[in-house]
Amino acid sequence: MRLLDIARRPLLAWLGPLSLLTSSVPSTHAANPDNSTLLDPLYTRLPTGAVKPYGWALNMAQVQANGLASQQPIWFSYVRDSVWFGGMLEYSEMQEAAPYWYNGWVGLAYQLQNETLLNYTQTFLDYVLDSQESSGNFGPPPFNTSLPVLLWPRYMIMLGLIQHAEADPSQATAINDLMHNFVSYAAERFAAGDLGTEDLGEQYGYQQVRWEELVLVLQWLYDNDPRGEEQQLISLMQAARAQGYSWKDDFYVDNGTFPREAVSAADSGMHNHGVNVGESLKSEALAWRMTGEQSDIDSTYDRIDMLWQYHGRPQGIFGTDEHLAGLGPSRGSEYCTSVETMFSLELIYAILGNPEWADLTEKITYNSLPAQSTPDWWGHQYLQQTNQIWGWPKFWANSFLLADNGTSLVHAFLGPATVSTTLANGTTADVTVDTLYPFGSTLSYNITASAPFTFYIRIPSWAQNASSISVNGAAASPLSQDASSTLQSVYVGAGETTVELYLEMQTEIEEGLNGSIAIHRGPLFYAVDLAYNDTETAALRSTGPLDFLETLPNVPASDLTQYDNNTHDHTWLPTAPWNIAIDPSTLTFHEESVDELPYYVWDTGAQPQSMTALACEIDWPVASGDADWPPQSPNACLGDAFNVTLRPFGGTRLRIGQLPTVSIGS
Repeated sequence: MRLLDIARRPLLAWLGPLSLLTSSVPSTHAANPDNSTLLDPLYTRLPTGAVKPYGWALNMAQVQANGLASQQPIWFSYVRDSVWFGGMLEYSEMQEAAPYWYNGWVGLAYQLQNETLLNYTQTFLDYVLDSQESSGNFGPPPFNTSLPVLLWPRYMIMLGLIQHAEADPSQATAINDLMHNFVSYAAERFAAGDLGTEDLGEQYGYQQVRWEELVLVLQWLYDNDPRGEEQQLISLMQAARAQGYSWKDDFYVDNGTFPREAVSAADSGMHNHGVNVGESLKSEALAWRMTGEQSDIDSTYDRIDMLWQYHGRPQGIFGTDEHLAGLGPSRGSEYCTSVETMFSLELIYAILGNPEWADLTEKITYNSLPAQSTPDWWGHQYLQQTNQIWGWPKFWANSFLLADNGTSLVHAFLGPATVSTTLANGTTADVTVDTLYPFGSTLSYNITASAPFTFYIRIPSWAQNASSISVNGAAASPLSQDASSTLQSVYVGAGETTVELYLEMQTEIEEGLNGSIAIHRGPLFYAVDLAYNDTETAALRSTGPLDFLETLPNVPASDLTQYDNNTHDHTWLPTAPWNIAIDPSTLTFHEESVDELPYYVWDTGAQPQSMTALACEIDWPVASGDADWPPQSPNACLGDAFNVTLRPFGGTRLRIGQLPTVSIGS
């Protein structure tokens, strides 16, 4: 336990280097003047299943598998009775519930080799394969046969099919046959302009802004199984971009077009919707592989700068409930926004290599994401507030990447994991990362290789000068990471190599709205943990299915009851004062020495780190049932001072994270 030597910085300053790093094309990429081929990404993904969670992350994966992941096909009506499973139920014309489930859980199934999940995902795959039509289309028919077939949910299905083909090569041919047939079908639809418009239903509006999901699928086919159809694949990529919403030209332009404040209900639309925005982050990075244009890279950098400057949160995600919400800490963010944003950032990091995007990915993963679920993964919160009275499987899958034309391995997103792969030159490599990170500062690597290769570790921007590395038991030496990529290179010889990496973490304070502060240490964001009571009530069912009684007359009666007997709603209300300010000079960091973490690692108090500080109640009103914007600091105490505990944000259920300040003294 010790009082902290605290560095101060502006709110969200950990994004500052984004503006300082050059956005020029990496030297490993050439120009693409004729648009007839795709440029290579800087780093390449490993196949689904090659990287697996380990240590506390393995526990986390098992918690997911034992929670809602394995139960949705059993009793969650929107998956169990989905039209994608041959049923007669959807909550909207998007037909998206089962596709989202499949896209998320097929990776988890193979990472864990979990028989329950494997069986359900195989059943789903069989249904999809059996649904193919001679036209090349697949899946259920539209609710209204007079309307165009909605293509977008099929993009989501194909993102799951890609993972299935990678994880089980014995089924790759059948899966890729389906996707190539769909490419021909979709090409005809795009050529005819038969895609549907938003005036026919909002589902077509979503399809127009989510074109990048199709481009991602097409680029995977181009890279992995083009079958001599490279030109058709590129042509369809170009058509999808040309006929979709232009995120580059019509939204991410900081001249009054991009919203700098919370979007009003009157101005809300598909382009301001948080999940769409999260998905859009990757659009121009994917397009750059087609065009080679510097402007596509510039747009990728600019959109992240704008989005977090005007809507960012200290827990990593941006505010959007459901539309962009400005900087107010009582405006929340959707769970699915965190997941989609993580995935987009993982992809654009692999394509363009900006290490700050990897830092941002970890910030969301280790703070925003776990705060939106109960620790046992049986419940989740729709909107998460900084001040509040899928993600994991794909994060793990993308945590290791290939570099140097597939001859080197990169640990890109830090955490416990194992990877087993064969490099492009035939070298086999097995890596185990044993670490408590982000709850610990040391990462221990055990690497076994059939021949020498270069291993890289991304060093986070917050790692201090005292950080060090030791290889094969040698004396620890300072890091020597590349200044641009922040990659630390390690020579790995044939046989066994051990690496011990120490990342020095220091507590930093971000200054923000009205002088309020946010407190970080390494990748973790800390918030005052609020005691609360829990009121459980029967869960009201969505009224969505009632809108489809005419188009889906055979919906089971059990899916149309007012309450869902399989679920419950929980209301959490604080039982301790929330209207507080802290004296940052009294912050004290506490850390327990532990060898392993509890099974439910995100349970309140389960993490080995916490902070304490002196605080007092202040005049801080409620607005519309939520904490108002933090009052101007410094504040005046309304009563005596008391101690408060700050915990990692992901381990809190109710919390105050953007804190007003007060001067109390020792």
